Amino acid sequence: MTVRVSGREPLTSRPVRITGQVVGGTLDGYLRYLVIREENSNVEYWIAGSNATRSVAVLDITFALENSTRELLLNRVHRNEYVPGLMNTADHSSEWEVFEKCMASRTDTDLGHLLDLLENPASHTLHREVALGIRAFARVAQSKRSLQRQTERRLLQALGLDRYDDDTRIAIVENLGYVGSSSSLCLLGNLVEKQDEVDHVRWAAATALGRLNLSGSVPFLISGIASTHAWTRAAALLGLSRRIDERDRPEVEPMLAGLLTADDQTVRRYACLAISRFSSVQDDTSSLLLDIIESLETTVALKGYAALAMSSVISSCSERRRQRCETVLSGLVLSIRAELSEPETVWGLEFLAELSTLVELHEVAEELYSELTELFDDWRGGYYDALSLYERGESEVQIGGDELPYYRSALETLRAIETNDSQAKQAVLFRIDIVEARLGLQEAIRDWQNTFDPGQLLLLERHVRGLAAVFARYSSTPSPHQGVKRLSERERDYLVGTKRLVEVLAGTIALEATWRRGTANETEIRALLRNLTDVLRVVAEQFRGQLARGPLALASDAYREAEETLGLLENATLAWTDRERGLAPLTSELRRLFGTSTWPMPARACPISGLGRGDLTVLAEDIPGAGTVQNPYMFPSDAPAVVNLIADIHEMAPGGATRARLECEVAGSRQAQTIHAVEGPVRCDFVLPRLTPLSSAVCKFELIFEARDCTQVSAREEVYVRRQNDSS
Repeated sequence: MTVRVSGREPLTSRPVRITGQVVGGTLDGYLRYLVIREENSNVEYWIAGSNATRSVAVLDITFALENSTRELLLNRVHRNEYVPGLMNTADHSSEWEVFEKCMASRTDTDLGHLLDLLENPASHTLHREVALGIRAFARVAQSKRSLQRQTERRLLQALGLDRYDDDTRIAIVENLGYVGSSSSLCLLGNLVEKQDEVDHVRWAAATALGRLNLSGSVPFLISGIASTHAWTRAAALLGLSRRIDERDRPEVEPMLAGLLTADDQTVRRYACLAISRFSSVQDDTSSLLLDIIESLETTVALKGYAALAMSSVISSCSERRRQRCETVLSGLVLSIRAELSEPETVWGLEFLAELSTLVELHEVAEELYSELTELFDDWRGGYYDALSLYERGESEVQIGGDELPYYRSALETLRAIETNDSQAKQAVLFRIDIVEARLGLQEAIRDWQNTFDPGQLLLLERHVRGLAAVFARYSSTPSPHQGVKRLSERERDYLVGTKRLVEVLAGTIALEATWRRGTANETEIRALLRNLTDVLRVVAEQFRGQLARGPLALASDAYREAEETLGLLENATLAWTDRERGLAPLTSELRRLFGTSTWPMPARACPISGLGRGDLTVLAEDIPGAGTVQNPYMFPSDAPAVVNLIADIHEMAPGGATRARLECEVAGSRQAQTIHAVEGPVRCDFVLPRLTPLSSAVCKFELIFEARDCTQVSAREEVYVRRQNDSS
């Protein structure tokens, strides 16, 4: 059976689009998923209707049924088994007909009918399917505060009844994660803590708490981490990772570090995700992360999430710890035997490759991307192959080999990629730009090694300045509508530094052309070298805060050479002809430095849209008005002014360091709420400050994604609001 799926991976909020065959499935309490083997790869995904901790949370799914398959399903219906969408083809009770009609239209009234069916005596099968079906009404329930409260109240009441089997109770608990509020906190928390509760009910409660933005949930989640049930522990860790930040590190890090040696590798993987929320950790914690990467007993997926955590903290690690990281990664390729059927293996290899690139182990990154190339027969195979070729080119630069054929092959491979996926096209175009600029840069450096004619040097200088324009295009913050890949601050800073280094190269060539022309005076040459030295000092300082050692070494060494030569040129005790002789060794040394420096490729892990994508919807509910300047929302004078919104997060950059928040600004007052990257709608309420009946105020809302080094506004909405007169 062929199926097409779009959804999101629960740990890092990666978007997932899959076309493949159904090859299996599980229905065991809260373990309910289909196994889809993807076309053009052997990767098998767990596909579920919601975020059950590990499964891909489905946003949309389409089944292509053959006639024979449809007949088999109809036979099940006639045997009184439930098959969604086919119950009206057989003689079933009116309750099933009501259920099917409600699922088809999904209105406020339909939600009420489902809650009635859940409360009325019925078969376990109907109760279970109704409870599962209510999950599809999350947006409907959230659209009105009164409806949300009513739905939550009735679900809480249902859990107090003893008529349901465990599967139905699990589904009801899960629903509270989508429509619940602080009223659900104690019940969900007590379920997590209850030792004699069914493990899968506790798991569902931990997942629900992880979805809800409730400050009092942390103690319950910590209690869930102590559970003996692995998936409950994992769900609690996932929920905790959505809340903690640097302020929590002293309290939380020891507990997370202790879980890095747990028996269950899934729990260890989720602990790594939580640690990736921090920008620094204790040496003992980073040592445990490196132990995971180094061990022959850990899976590629676990190694990858340990690498994700190391990528977050590597910039704050000591030189000794960084050296050990390089040693561990250098020995990694020999020990990896990828579990090719698991999607976590793909993500793990990507995270390992990114960490290898960050510490400039290009040979290791080449091998890791080569592993990924073997997994796919579609455009991704070519994409990873190009990255592997690029890394091989950087390795050749390091050893003084022949790098140009590898850059050219990477470029040809990228240009040959064909895909209808618009986001994939943007990713490929970004890589084409970067690889093309890197190839042009290295060709220019090679040409410079053999060019001494002043006229040819000036032509080469103009060519190099053209290459700088490519890096400049990505080193500013583009509009989301420009079709330019949005980068995090870290990648953008790196590209700014790269652009300046390319400009330094152009300036160095211009200096040599001026000097070799023989007509420039002493003042002109000193001014050129002084400008070059000033720029090199700035670039060296900029790269000092970056992880890239190659560009830093280039800028620092070039600055030192330029500064020494400038001191010689400004030594008035020597004749100009004696001072001028210092330019020849300077240009010779700068040729060597540029010719052997590597340039790591930036921005591997950020999605096309930057740190994330999402939508905002302002809910009018029963507020009079249209929210426009001519017809503002009118709030009564004797009650708080509350604006409700729904936020949908479609994509967020991988890694625990990225988070989302909503901001509301009105009448000079600003409020903010952190929201979690969970599938489905998230409702947020803002109580507005004192409004006046004399004039309207504009109320601005923003959905903001932020990491430690970047902030990005993904969506904006604004409405006009006003207080009613007391007499109205």
